[in-house]
Amino acid sequence: MSQNLLNLENTFLRLVIDPNGAKIIHFGPRKGGNILQSCLHKVPYTPDECGGFPLLPMGNRVRNNCYQLQSASGRMQTINLNCTSPDGSEYLHGTGWNSEWLFDDLSVYPKEDMKNLSLKLLNKQGEAGKGYNFEAKLHFSLHRNTLTIVLSVKHTGSASRLYGLGFHPYFEFDPQQDQVCAAVSAYAPEVEGHFSGEFTPDMGKWDISHPTLLPDEFVNHIYSGFNGVEIYRPSFPGPSKKIFMTSSAPYLMMYRPKGSKFLALEPQTHVVDAANRADKGGLVKLSKNIRYLEAFWRIELC
Repeated sequence: MSQNLLNLENTFLRLVIDPNGAKIIHFGPRKGGNILQSCLHKVPYTPDECGGFPLLPMGNRVRNNCYQLQSASGRMQTINLNCTSPDGSEYLHGTGWNSEWLFDDLSVYPKEDMKNLSLKLLNKQGEAGKGYNFEAKLHFSLHRNTLTIVLSVKHTGSASRLYGLGFHPYFEFDPQQDQVCAAVSAYAPEVEGHFSGEFTPDMGKWDISHPTLLPDEFVNHIYSGFNGVEIYRPSFPGPSKKIFMTSSAPYLMMYRPKGSKFLALEPQTHVVDAANRADKGGLVKLSKNIRYLEAFWRIELC
């Protein structure tokens, strides 16, 4: 945990950020309770113990840690990705979650009960892989009972690369009583290697299109057609029992080990291993002509 934690709070909410990985280590009401799981008093903590972090230059895993991309000359080239997982065995979620972000800006609007904090990341040494040179900005805004996060990336490399953005929040969760309901149309179950199979509208026990108690078992799959998710937590302190998350991203990853006290609901702009799909699965090729990509996430305490 960094020694220089960043605190942001308004009348309703409190947010604490570790610049190391731009990780949220606490987010909840000022008067107590956690919306995302807190690791405020854990030193050190693992990625699965924090409240959330950004995913860039693309989330998830990439098969064989590489993909094929057509160059400006029309030649197919292999883009190799660096191993960024905690154990160093594979590319996982890119470099944003394990890089040191820099403080960029702080603004306060008392009349609107709004406070904003911005971080920046200068990733110019190809940390995610050769040619992945970019500048990223991460903007956190507390406005009354809502946290809004905006992540943008500008590709600064000379050759084109694929990009996709995501947010990996870990909601505090009790599978015995907390319910989930999301606007989704299909899901792709996990297959070998923590990748995804084909999308199907038959979601079975993982159908969360209505308020659902989730099975207390390992889950790591992705939904399409995402347009908002609600978590109902009857034991949450205070009158607000619902947490609502929306995003500009059309996909939602669900990850939770059996018996854990969190539920990761991760809005992402792309599917798992999108770089190796023919249609690139929602990834965007950034180049000298198209350099910029942005996405937002919003968490509201209802």
